[in-house]
Amino acid sequence: MENIIFVIISVHLIYFIFWFFTNKIKNSHLQIVGEWDNGYEFYETLNPIDKEKYWKEDTKNLNYFFCVLLFFMEIMFYGLYRNWTSLWILSLIIGLIISSIVYIVLDKKLKKKYIIK
Repeated sequence: MENIIFVIISVHLIYFIFWFFTNKIKNSHLQIVGEWDNGYEFYETLNPIDKEKYWKEDTKNLNYFFCVLLFFMEIMFYGLYRNWTSLWILSLIIGLIISSIVYIVLDKKLKKKYIIK
């Protein structure tokens, strides 16, 4: 039982550290960060004012991804704590799929928003 609690706390700690540093990197003003981003070609077509707005909204979308995934991770940890194997495996898989779909949909809407301008 203590091992499961240790694993849950450790994974939470790693998750929040990863989320924190992802936001730090996304919010840095280093040019190389923008070049490594998948939507860099689209980003370069924007004017300077829209670039800043787009980057902030894209970071917000990434935070939504992390929040949705965290919700399903909490369900996963509950299943792990209760020793319900099917619940924690299923919630992890569903969480990865749903959080990815949420991010993709938000990203498509964001790009559509800036293409129209």
